Amino acid sequence: MASVEELKQDCLEIEKLLNSAVRPKVKELLANNLKTLRLQCVQLEQKLLKETKKSDDEPKKAKKRPVSQISTYGWDQSEKFMKIYVTVQGVHTLDKNNVSSQFTPNSTKMIVENLNDKDFSLSIVNLNKNIDETASYHKIKTDMVVLFLKKKEIGVTWPYVTQKDQEKSVPKMDESKDPGESMMSMLQNMYESGDDEMKRTIAKAWSESRDKKADMDI
Repeated sequence: MASVEELKQDCLEIEKLLNSAVRPKVKELLANNLKTLRLQCVQLEQKLLKETKKSDDEPKKAKKRPVSQISTYGWDQSEKFMKIYVTVQGVHTLDKNNVSSQFTPNSTKMIVENLNDKDFSLSIVNLNKNIDETASYHKIKTDMVVLFLKKKEIGVTWPYVTQKDQEKSVPKMDESKDPGESMMSMLQNMYESGDDEMKRTIAKAWSESRDKKADMDI
């Protein structure tokens, strides 16, 4: 199929022939051909214009990036905030709009978009206590995003970040064992996994228990 430019050149050539033609029959033939070519030129231009407009109107499909789910994080707290530290290498090099956070009274979500052609997502649900979602926010630091969860109850210490973490930390008694033996096993587990304060408390309880038993044996 001829291009628009070729049709225009053909029209110019026929116009020259028409101007130099003498016989009426030849002039009529040239004039009809010129009219046909001009019509084809207009139709082709309109078709190309529609195709260009259609191409511009079609939404460009964005390449779908893989999403990496983040499941590990560090945490700390102050009287007002529970702080979640999320390591994401290179996050500080992104535009700030590529990092977003969402908050509800008992959950939070962080999304990092288009970092080395990947997205990163962290979701924490069933928080140990409620937060003020309107006053919670995030900050971007070197290779890290920090989520600041505003405590609903200021001054209250959270023992864990989520309810699930707290439930997992509570040792269960082995019902198949003797109650006394099971209790001792549970206390030993608590002692080994507890902090210094927990260890001092359990050690004191053991000591007092042994002293009472010694007094009863006398």
